[in-house]
Amino acid sequence: MSPKPATQLAAAAVCVIAVLFARPAVEWLWAGHDSQAARQGESDGGAGSADYFGHDERAAVKPTRAPWRSIGKIVSQSNGYCTGALIARDVVLTAAHCLYAEDGEDEDLFHWDPPLYFLAGLHDGRFAAATHITEAWMPPDFDMLGFVQTYDHDHADYAFLRLEEPIGDRLGWFGVAELGARETRQGLMGADGPKVNQAGYSGDTNRRLTAHVGCRLVRFEPNDTVLHECDTMEGDSGSPLFFQRDGGYWIVAIESQSLRMEGRIVNSAVDARAFAEDARRFLAGQ
Repeated sequence: MSPKPATQLAAAAVCVIAVLFARPAVEWLWAGHDSQAARQGESDGGAGSADYFGHDERAAVKPTRAPWRSIGKIVSQSNGYCTGALIARDVVLTAAHCLYAEDGEDEDLFHWDPPLYFLAGLHDGRFAAATHITEAWMPPDFDMLGFVQTYDHDHADYAFLRLEEPIGDRLGWFGVAELGARETRQGLMGADGPKVNQAGYSGDTNRRLTAHVGCRLVRFEPNDTVLHECDTMEGDSGSPLFFQRDGGYWIVAIESQSLRMEGRIVNSAVDARAFAEDARRFLAGQ
């Protein structure tokens, strides 16, 4: 396997899974964010990496209702953060690379960075619920250095976090839908290809949830990842790509990273073909 060319790990690229039956109710705060300022890193979150396709189509949403309030910010021991989403009353799905931090200035060395707490529905310092994280699990074959340097571990960039309190009882949670299922593919298909909705805590707006509704999935890869054109920044890693069906919201992928391939930026997410079975086992306590 060849090494990743000029890999840009956007520590929070979010995959948006579009609701084609009906879009989730959104209380918009703003739209048409100044993408040029974000590209130059002029933001309160200090993030310096933005990956937009054409122009920034993110908009801030107020997470007062489903599904937005079931998405939250994961804060680690180093005070770093990523995005995660409830998939059970006390379990959060996120990206495995969010559980590591760089050792100083050496980009080839990493250490375990324990996730400490989950802030669901965070908005301007307030949140729908907050609780400590008591357990973290990732696939045994995930290797952080290998993830940075090669494509061999891309499929394993997911993790499950157990919460101290079952806040999902109050907030609700997402289901998990595998892209291989016929009804899932039909639910995502739009006039110009499959689309999704995405939401996460981007680096330039890390106190507010931002969403890209109706962004396009570009290509399903054989290694259980999917390329997409959802507008993301650092901080969106682990964020859900979801759609609406039968009165519920279903995650089909989670944002993993941004890559530079053939001279252009592409966003990559791990799709549920990779983590659905492990999710079932984790939820069952196996």
